[in-house]
Amino acid sequence: MTKTNTIFYLLIIVAIYVIGAVNIDLMDNDATQYATIAMQMEESGNYLEPVWRDWEYLDKPPLLFWLSSWFFSLFGINHFAYRLPSILINILGIFSTYKLGKRLYNEKTGLYAAIIFASTFGNFVVNHDVRTDTMLMGFTIFSIWQLYDYLEFRRAKNFIWAFIGIGLAMLTKGPIGLVVPVLAFTPYLIFKGKWKDLFRPEWLLGLVIIAIVLLPMTIGLYNQYGMKGVEFYFWTQSFGRLTGENYWVDNSGPFFFVHSFLWSFIPWTILALVAYVRKWISLFQKTKNNEILTLSGITLVFIGMSMSSYKLPHYIYVVFPLVAILTGDLIARSFKPVKWEGFGKALYVSQAVFNMLLWVGIVLTFFIFIDASWWIYLVTWFIFSYYFFTSLNKDSKNTRIFSTTAITMLGVAFILNTHFYPGLNPYQAGPVAGSDIKERDIQPKSLVIYKAHRPSMDFYSERILPRAKTKHALDSILDANKPKYIFTNQRWLEELNDLGIEFEVVIPYDEFHTSTLTLSFINPATRSDVLKKSYLLEIK
Repeated sequence: MTKTNTIFYLLIIVAIYVIGAVNIDLMDNDATQYATIAMQMEESGNYLEPVWRDWEYLDKPPLLFWLSSWFFSLFGINHFAYRLPSILINILGIFSTYKLGKRLYNEKTGLYAAIIFASTFGNFVVNHDVRTDTMLMGFTIFSIWQLYDYLEFRRAKNFIWAFIGIGLAMLTKGPIGLVVPVLAFTPYLIFKGKWKDLFRPEWLLGLVIIAIVLLPMTIGLYNQYGMKGVEFYFWTQSFGRLTGENYWVDNSGPFFFVHSFLWSFIPWTILALVAYVRKWISLFQKTKNNEILTLSGITLVFIGMSMSSYKLPHYIYVVFPLVAILTGDLIARSFKPVKWEGFGKALYVSQAVFNMLLWVGIVLTFFIFIDASWWIYLVTWFIFSYYFFTSLNKDSKNTRIFSTTAITMLGVAFILNTHFYPGLNPYQAGPVAGSDIKERDIQPKSLVIYKAHRPSMDFYSERILPRAKTKHALDSILDANKPKYIFTNQRWLEELNDLGIEFEVVIPYDEFHTSTLTLSFINPATRSDVLKKSYLLEIK
């Protein structure tokens, strides 16, 4: 793997990120809620006190909202402008993964690690379904790289950048931005016999840098909520999930993040598991390179997050760069830790079979949505041909297994971002209806949403639309505003009749919760059976 080849792969990957950012509508609810907050922030100019609709917003730190709102001012209010800052910071994360992999191991490991991290299924998803975790990955691995360089070379610039990176990660997702580097470096320094570095006085200066980065947000929290807001950010929202102080609770088990990792790290999952196990074995074999920075960061973050009372799959993505470095090292060393006489051959065969299964999945997407453009077929055939001839090359096994897996994921990601996810757009009533409301220039006072509100409607219409959750609230809005339109779904049409409201359907919308797909929806023959209906109604 050369730098030229790496840049080639990464340019294609970033191009696919951008295609997805342009082609795919935002999915309810988190991404569209965050985009709406950024939209309101851009319109009001109030960056220190975030609001969502008419309520003060506390749940997430504001960096995603700040950056997206600034990009709205540059490029207009649209989903590409919302996603672009996250994509740029993700590119910073890819570069940081390369640099840290190079520092910990060698150039080849860094190159492999950069492509592995960039091309995981989870990373492709969070670059269009943008949450705070996209930026968290980038800033966290950047801060770990800079902190490692500081400990190795004692350069002031690395120290400053490391703690600016930690501060920005905390501005993105909260204290987890500090916790991950601490969990990675503490065992690493102890294992290396550098435990005195844990008590270096300059760490206090690092905390001052973090405090300066967090100061605007802290002022905003205090102005909005007093000390309760500051306490919520620094303790309740994160550590309160361990102590039970946070009210968010679900029924996910202790192994939730294990199976979340297995599907989200596709197509590198098998190789990553082998690399992780081999790294543990190498600690007891006293191999030449026995760094545990990646191992401790991965393991302790997994354990800590698994103890949380509330979990979502993308929470674990923060360890992806570290896993990518371990996996890149395994491939860069030509699988020398894995004997080719036995397990190594099985590993090669299993990865080849897995790649073929992914290609079968690519073919199936053309039957799920049958209206693909001719150029999508053409590019997919070109990628498959490249994969096929690469698999016939007489290169070393590690080169073939890496190249064929990377090419396979390019095919998967290309299909997802040009065909599959755009194929879901018509079944998201919120973005489609919001765009129709904007196109028809329906003003907020002329519309009421009855029991069917979605954040995407506010964002895609570029206006905060009135909503009614009860019959009484609907009556009040009808009396006060005399709206011309009602948006609702099939479930509540009967209640409108009970209220004596006469209406006619202006636009019907097919609807399905596309973030939780089912086999019935994926199968075109049964899709209509599980679709629900929403409507834009005109009051007579």
